[in-house]
Amino acid sequence: LRAVRPTVNGYTGIECMLDSGAQMIVMRKEVWEKVGGSLLPDEGVIMETANKATVKTVGKANGLVFNFDGEVEVRLNVQVVEAAPFDVLLRRPFFAATSCVTKDHEDGKTEVVLTDPLTKKKVQVQTYKR
Repeated sequence: LRAVRPTVNGYTGIECMLDSGAQMIVMRKEVWEKVGGSLLPDEGVIMETANKATVKTVGKANGLVFNFDGEVEVRLNVQVVEAAPFDVLLRRPFFAATSCVTKDHEDGKTEVVLTDPLTKKKVQVQTYKR
């Protein structure tokens, strides 16, 4: 898995795992409490984990601001979970919103180019192995 560290609602150091295969962006509750934003408990959903267990999310946080290198900014809705082995999982809605282009290399490195949905500015973001 590859990860990036954008600024989220003004906070740095939030590790975001890249996962292009799923439909929902997920954030650990402890991270949401740090970055803030409104939480809609009635919009929580039941999701299936990688080990086939089901868990109900705490709720949905709307419009969290993810900023990449001061160049690309996107507002994302995330489902908040009580506990998880990650800070954030960036999934299909993120990839679509940023017109994300990834290029995988034989040495395991991954290049990620994101496009700001409003300004159309592009930025190549450094990823690292998790």
